[in-house]
Amino acid sequence: MEKWKKVILKPDDTMQLAIKVLTKEALQIIMVSDYQDRLIGTVTDGDIRRALINHLDLSTPLEKIMNHEPISGSILDSKDKLFSIMNAKNLLQIPILDEKGLIVGLEIIQNLLKKPIYDLSLIHISEPTRRT
Repeated sequence: MEKWKKVILKPDDTMQLAIKVLTKEALQIIMVSDYQDRLIGTVTDGDIRRALINHLDLSTPLEKIMNHEPISGSILDSKDKLFSIMNAKNLLQIPILDEKGLIVGLEIIQNLLKKPIYDLSLIHISEPTRRT
């Protein structure tokens, strides 16, 4: 199973479960889906801190603390477009949705910033031919 699938929870899951998943998976986001796997919200550390400041209990369902208008990208978006959205909105991660709004992935800013690594051992450099 891809790691991003482990950070999908349901709106009636608790804040306590979200804290456990955030800690274990280290992706810094919970994607909240309905029972058809459509994205309906997100929860981050900041959402949990605000809930605790407001004296909400750890048994509080995610639907009460989640961001109900999450920013997402499309499976059709290029890496450059996703990076642009994330940069403009100051996001570290962005849920990726298909055309029906179903969660199909999670893009992380660190992955977009990685430069390709080229294996130079695969390049064959031939000796120049000598003319006689």
